[in-house]
Amino acid sequence: MTPTGEPDSAWERGTARVLHNGRPVGVAFLIPDRLLLTCAHVVASTAGLPDDEPLPDLLPVTLDFPLLPGRPKAAAFVHFSVPVASDSSGDVAVLQLSGEPPPGAIPLRIVEAEDLAGHRWRAFGFPKFPGRGGSKDAGIWTRGIVEGREGTGWWQLTCDEEAPFPLAGGFSGAPVWDEEYGGVIGMVVAVEGDQRRRTGYALTVESLTWEWPQLRRRLLADSPYRELLPFTEHDRAVFYGRTNETQQLIELLEQQVPVLPVLGPSGVGKSSLVGAGLLGHLDSDRYVIARLPNGLRLTAEELLAWALASAGDADTMQAGWHDRWLALARQLTDEQGIRTAVEQTLARHGGRSRLVLVADQFETLLADAPDTARRLDAILGVLTARRTDGSRPAQAVVVTRIDFLRQVEQLPHLRTAWDATSLVVQPMMRTQLREAITCPLEGHAGVRFAAGLVEQLLRDTPPGPAALPMLEYALSRLWERQERGWLTTTAYQELGGVEGALAGEAEHRLWDWADEAEQRALERIFIQLVRPGEQLDAGERGPDTRRVAARTQFSAGDWALVHRLASTRLVVVTRRPTGRDTAELAHQTLVEKWPRLQRWVEENREFRSWQEGLRRSLRAWQEQGHPRKLALGREQIAEARRWISARATEVLAEEAEFVEASTQVQRRRHLIRAGFALITALVLVAASLATLNARSSSSEQRAAGPGRRSEPDGAEPAAGQRRPGPGSSPRPGSSAHLPDPGDPRPAPVHGVLPSAGHSHRAHRRGEVGRLQPRRQDPRDQRKRRHGTTVGHGGAPAAGFT
Repeated sequence: MTPTGEPDSAWERGTARVLHNGRPVGVAFLIPDRLLLTCAHVVASTAGLPDDEPLPDLLPVTLDFPLLPGRPKAAAFVHFSVPVASDSSGDVAVLQLSGEPPPGAIPLRIVEAEDLAGHRWRAFGFPKFPGRGGSKDAGIWTRGIVEGREGTGWWQLTCDEEAPFPLAGGFSGAPVWDEEYGGVIGMVVAVEGDQRRRTGYALTVESLTWEWPQLRRRLLADSPYRELLPFTEHDRAVFYGRTNETQQLIELLEQQVPVLPVLGPSGVGKSSLVGAGLLGHLDSDRYVIARLPNGLRLTAEELLAWALASAGDADTMQAGWHDRWLALARQLTDEQGIRTAVEQTLARHGGRSRLVLVADQFETLLADAPDTARRLDAILGVLTARRTDGSRPAQAVVVTRIDFLRQVEQLPHLRTAWDATSLVVQPMMRTQLREAITCPLEGHAGVRFAAGLVEQLLRDTPPGPAALPMLEYALSRLWERQERGWLTTTAYQELGGVEGALAGEAEHRLWDWADEAEQRALERIFIQLVRPGEQLDAGERGPDTRRVAARTQFSAGDWALVHRLASTRLVVVTRRPTGRDTAELAHQTLVEKWPRLQRWVEENREFRSWQEGLRRSLRAWQEQGHPRKLALGREQIAEARRWISARATEVLAEEAEFVEASTQVQRRRHLIRAGFALITALVLVAASLATLNARSSSSEQRAAGPGRRSEPDGAEPAAGQRRPGPGSSPRPGSSAHLPDPGDPRPAPVHGVLPSAGHSHRAHRRGEVGRLQPRRQDPRDQRKRRHGTTVGHGGAPAAGFT
């Protein structure tokens, strides 16, 4: 068996024939990234070109894979080549497949080792021997022993005496498979003309990478270390150091807890523990794994629909996936729809008994979309509820940073789960770190650490949670710099040790190659990949954290640069079937340990803090249907306009449109307030004028009373008039203040609220001759002394005595 668990024959499925007019002229073999390796002179023979001249770029090459069912053909073209030199060096060609490899074709594992003398090897080729039936177009095997290196640096290979066929023409380009190390140690490049010597030669991996330095990363693509990326369930074979924690998680899940929170500080390895530890050990015949996507601006229902539609590693780019996702999102609007969707997902995967929903980096939702997090918490309560028979169809594993515990405790179902069953991941102890360093190499025979290097790695690893990603990154860089199978102390020192490797590589890979314009663009890009810490109580500030940025948050030129950054593996670009591609830093450690990025964040903190606040307001406004109450206030608009004026190219169109929409709302509010103020003022003025006029009329009537003709006793007043009390206005509270029940007209205001000012004005008008006083009627005086007032028809009315 090979270290990856494949049978020994699996590597044969990556072997291809190079064809000319339908006949094989040599061998090529598959390596990562849809590339194949072969000899330059093999490809030259297909085009009738001399061996010592460079091959034309994009020269087409026809291949087939004879050891796969149906012998599928494939088209390729020349990607890179080095012709045969006068000293017999060179002779390397790299082919690029025009499409995907045929189903079943497996890239071969490459082993760079120093001393292989005495190792057993095998090879497969298409030689031509003299005589009838000498052409072995279907391919033959041969085997032997590695004698060692010869003067040109090639491996000298000797075929066994009992092997039916020796190495011969037609083996050129064939991979040489080392049976002890379980990998390719070289490529057949030449054979002795005298076949009785049963001897051939192979380019070493060292020679191949010397001819094309970029080939090293592809040849060593099966590194057991994961740089800054989390381990997944597919990395179980190289995940070490977390045996106890893995067992705890498995036991908790087997107890059918509904929600399992996994918390810990940044960098401690939470995602890897859940991925390679828990999920990697679940029985695939019982469990279906579904993952919530990170960094997408979706509703809680859309996020869950995404997870269910892509459960079991379904290809999200396949035809029909998008429609299925949308249909699921519409289905998840009520409790019955959620339960039905879970059962349908289980049925779609062969009737497995339980769904495990993984919400990794949940702090992203807590920070960017707290309303979505609250809704998702409520959905988890329905999703993980028991069936009527007591079984639980789904469980959720929520992974988040422990510094977001306060927000977690505000969500009812997560808070209950935190109180009942949870796991807090602690930094690794020294023995665990040793396992993480050394054990992954157990599956890579021929690769080992230089003496004393493991102890130095342990000494240099700082305490605390951030140590693990820095150590893993340093180990990944050491793997790339191995020399003939050795991870050396020299390479480690050149990297800058555990703490210096990450910062040094970030400078080298992300900064040193850029020109001035690209360096300005890098700053724009990287500050968008970091969320500034929020201001907390007591003047403290939360930590700066990495964030997932959407493609729409970058210009076309900057997004092209983001794709170039992805090749460094310090920035991760994720393709989405909806076109909502995203980018993010490979790990939080970059935020905490790369000085240049820290300086950028600090210099742009005020702008980015404002922008993140604006985006939260914008998201709430959009999700709730653009209500006016969620528009920006006047001070917020003024601040937004200042930033837009200063950094227009970094403010998204939808953010500027939100500011403009808020401005329109504020203008309407201002107009409405101004209108109300004007109307109120007019009403008050009108009311005041009406009151003044009414009071003046009342006073004039009272002042004019003595000058009128006296009415006889018992005479009725004129229609609609009241007979006043003798000599003065009626007393408050008397029936004279009340309207006549038989009179449909309302009582005048001035008859209810008399004012001394009215009498004064009437007196003044009398002075200028407009009103003449009259003599007092003796009958009025008598009536006043008796304490009565006269109503209609002269009848006494109730009054005060």
